[in-house]
Amino acid sequence: MTEYDFIHNEEGSGYHVEYLNSGSLSYEVATLFGTQDQLGGIVDTGVLYKFGHDWQFDVGANFGVTRASDRVDTFAGLSKRF
Repeated sequence: MTEYDFIHNEEGSGYHVEYLNSGSLSYEVATLFGTQDQLGGIVDTGVLYKFGHDWQFDVGANFGVTRASDRVDTFAGLSKRF
């Protein structure tokens, strides 16, 4: 997955772009899940809703548990399998 974020500059006005690339594997355990990222100091939660054969909608939030982490980041996404 490639993600682009448009972040408001802390000093001055305007925005800048930050991006990340990630990959994931999953195994369905329940619709509600949580994980902790030891290096980043965050706890992630989210809900997935699958509809149709190839579509999935997800929403969630990442909560920072260290001073270096953002306090709360929310997200929403729509995925289609090809």
